[in-house]
Amino acid sequence: MNKLPTILITLLILILFNPAISEASADINDKKVVILVMDYIDTEDLILANTPNLDLLIKKSGTGLMNIRAKNRYPTSPYMSIAVGYRVGTINNSELSFNSDELVSNLPNIFENSTSTVTAQELYSLFSGNTPPDNSIVNLYAENINKNSQLYNPPYEMGQIGKISRDNHFIVTVLGNADTYGTFDRGIAILASDENGVIPQGDVSRKMTTYDSSVAGGLKTNHATILESFKKYIANSQLMIIDLGDTTRVETSRFATADDIVYQQRQKAIEQNDQLIGAIWDEIDQQNTMLLIITPNPHREMLRNNNFGLTPLIIYEPEEPVGLLTSATTRRAGLITNLDIIPTIFNFLEADYTANGNKAYIGKTGHNSISVLDKQVKLYQNLRANRNPLHLVFICLILFTIALWLLVNRHKISIRYSYQL
Repeated sequence: MNKLPTILITLLILILFNPAISEASADINDKKVVILVMDYIDTEDLILANTPNLDLLIKKSGTGLMNIRAKNRYPTSPYMSIAVGYRVGTINNSELSFNSDELVSNLPNIFENSTSTVTAQELYSLFSGNTPPDNSIVNLYAENINKNSQLYNPPYEMGQIGKISRDNHFIVTVLGNADTYGTFDRGIAILASDENGVIPQGDVSRKMTTYDSSVAGGLKTNHATILESFKKYIANSQLMIIDLGDTTRVETSRFATADDIVYQQRQKAIEQNDQLIGAIWDEIDQQNTMLLIITPNPHREMLRNNNFGLTPLIIYEPEEPVGLLTSATTRRAGLITNLDIIPTIFNFLEADYTANGNKAYIGKTGHNSISVLDKQVKLYQNLRANRNPLHLVFICLILFTIALWLLVNRHKISIRYSYQL
């Protein structure tokens, strides 16, 4: 009898420190997804930029093109389409999210240049009747977004990524912004908010940027602050979404900039982003973390070249083969849609969810270079550019065939017509 406590203690120690059990627990409990947004870039940009960290990541990942089409041309509509799993549109100013303790002095169509010291939390409570948690992030146009969403067919509810995460007890964190010196752009928050426009934690404030008169927009992402915040939040986050920001600033500031300068600034931003991507890669648990790099919007040159909706996508998933991504939605190697992001991330996290779209997976092993994707893009561009001439030729052939048939059969037609008379 006296040996029983000793035996029980020994068994407890063996269970607690058994490596196999520890590894199994890690597989179940420690999975994370990190999404990096590098907006307004294309495959050619990635080929021409010097990106050693991205190049290394691509060798370990699945790559593809993402169809980013949305229902209108507001830059936040592709973000909303990803966030709800349907091709939808949203409203102007939907990018205006703030840390709950940020002071807000300007809200378009509500008040401008106010000297008030009202916080985003207080404004959110005023607009919605609900008080968001301290240290959260709030979208101050959430009520208007949800009203507008009912006008679509089918109607949708914003914030499915955030809602699914909350229902599965996952914590979502958002870091960064695409602000310029004179504007606020926190479209990144749309990806992570719940149906009420709230994100439990993170930082989308100007603290994530630093002033720099030599770059587009007068601000650039503060990599040191982003990395410090990443280390702070990653331990208790199941989903981390980061706006790298600088490529967006290049695009939104191009109205006053020559096209060749826009190109140079975009290349510089991509190369600087590459350094941050490398630093984040070194910080993640690569055995239990899925890493995505997505581009929700096309830049102007892409539109000029008839690429209205195909942007590069990189997905690293532990212990998965490398190659070209596909999904049951597209069934084409190297192509998925923005509807497939929700199933992809929550399938990896083993969440309980219902969503439109399908999980992205490797449809063709190997061939996972950006050059292969660039060739696909150019093929689609050529097809689009030549579609109208091909249609015209086809119509002319049909008309010619009809005319030829009438000519050959004119005698029979004449006799039949005379007989009827």
